Amino acid sequence: MALKRPTGETLAGLVKAKTGHVFKDIRLLETALTHSSAVKAATNNQRLEFLGDRVLGLVVADMLFEKFPDAPEGEIAPRFNALVDARTCSEIGIEMQLEDLVRADSALK
Repeated sequence: MALKRPTGETLAGLVKAKTGHVFKDIRLLETALTHSSAVKAATNNQRLEFLGDRVLGLVVADMLFEKFPDAPEGEIAPRFNALVDARTCSEIGIEMQLEDLVRADSALK
């Protein structure tokens, strides 16, 4: 039995409550939360994931650059890699209780 995931304004409200972010384009939010494994999904998050990975990398690099102004690249690179790692991002999503909002094949969960 498939678990019914929230959509539309309900989804946007739940994400806002958990993250504080208000989405202007709810369809984009729904796409962002649709994994490529989701059955019968017309669109998925692969292209947005590609873009998001780059944005996350830039934001984290900027934060580390500001927080450690005198640190050499060899010192901040491991911190960067740990922060943008897929496992770290997954753990943060779970901590924020976002995993139930993602549409994905149940085998991935």
